[in-house]
Amino acid sequence: MNRGEASADDEKPDPSAAIGPAMHEEIGDLISLLYLRPPAFWMRKISAARLRRFLIYAVESRRAVLLLARAPRRNTPAGYVFAIFDPKWFWIGFVFRNPVLALSILLHRLMRLFELRRVLRDRASAGDALAGLPEFSWSPSRPGSARIVGLYVREEHRRKGIAMELYFKLFDALKEKGCSRVEEYMGPDYPQYAGKFPEVCGWQLQQCSSGGYKISKSWIEPQRV
Repeated sequence: MNRGEASADDEKPDPSAAIGPAMHEEIGDLISLLYLRPPAFWMRKISAARLRRFLIYAVESRRAVLLLARAPRRNTPAGYVFAIFDPKWFWIGFVFRNPVLALSILLHRLMRLFELRRVLRDRASAGDALAGLPEFSWSPSRPGSARIVGLYVREEHRRKGIAMELYFKLFDALKEKGCSRVEEYMGPDYPQYAGKFPEVCGWQLQQCSSGGYKISKSWIEPQRV
């Protein structure tokens, strides 16, 4: 999530913004939305054609939830939220379907990991107190666990409660699929702009050595399908 997309000052959800699963014919609009603020480093490094292939897989996968907020009389979606659950099997399925692209994504992710660890070592050598905190890492993949890849709302549609409504729709969809835990990474300025949003959504926050936050939410009684 990025600054300004959800805060305690958000108004009640805008009933005119319909939220539902992304369709194949909307992938072009979704790519434009992702490029405004790519939620993953590797998305900046691959071509639009390759990103389209990944999103087609995500739309069709039963281990992904990709929701769009659609404002009336607009040609482009107002926002999106994207999560994967049982992540190991989501990516294994992608490897079988697009092995070359999967390898390219893996290499970009490894390069980013090495870069971040080098920065962390430099900060530790300089005496940065945050460098002693745990590195961000996803919890081990298991059935019932989900990871939010990204959430974004266009600037002109913010402060209408769309981000919060996207989260709640996502939680409902994940629970219907049997998920009992969801987590996400947020940037260092999250507490400053989130206000009471974590409390409203029931997030637990853990600060990481990057300065950002690992946030998570669990359900006591997961639903099974």
